[in-house]
Amino acid sequence: MIWFYTFTNLGAGMRGRCTVLLLLCCFTAECTRLPEFATPYISTGADELSSGPFILYRKLTRADFRAKELPARLVHEKGRINAYSALSIRSSVNSQFRIYPAENSSGRQHCGEIISLRFDAVMFPENSWWNPQLERKHFAYVLQHEQIHFALMVRGASRLAERADREMKQMEYCGVTEHEARQKLFSKLRSFIHSEKKVLLQEHTVFDEETSGRFNKRLQNWWYEKTAGDL
Repeated sequence: MIWFYTFTNLGAGMRGRCTVLLLLCCFTAECTRLPEFATPYISTGADELSSGPFILYRKLTRADFRAKELPARLVHEKGRINAYSALSIRSSVNSQFRIYPAENSSGRQHCGEIISLRFDAVMFPENSWWNPQLERKHFAYVLQHEQIHFALMVRGASRLAERADREMKQMEYCGVTEHEARQKLFSKLRSFIHSEKKVLLQEHTVFDEETSGRFNKRLQNWWYEKTAGDL
């Protein structure tokens, strides 16, 4: 018998581990380097991410920032933060893999292989915060800033999909049992997604160093055209 799965019908716990969660904030202080609190941050746990709704990439509005408060680690900096976005790359609902019995020199085993692997960039509105004291004249700039962060995540998801076609789809993940084969496949998938972490952090950090902590419309418009203009 061959078992076919999507990456979302295995339960919340299994799916949740196939994500990379990036937490970003747009801050106010003028400085040449990002202060520690404003550095893009990748969460390794679920404490900052609710099980609430998420949105796929689209134009953001003020209403998409629904969190009543910043995470505890940032509350003391709330006067210096304009907005805070919780963004993630996760395996798409259209992704599929299969587990099937096989034979080798040691006897019967089970193997897993990926049939289709795609990724989505998503935002979690319930975990994204907007400073209620932000002056309305700055709304457009801050919204555009968070939009660019979202677009950078879409680019990261596209890079992962391209790499998956080259690196993941032709590989088998075998074990004595169906469960062991599935665990090996998911372990590889988690490592694969997190391999994008360094590139994501670098991109978002460069963007923030150039446009956050100041209102540089010309430079931010350049970033927008580079990343979000054709999405």
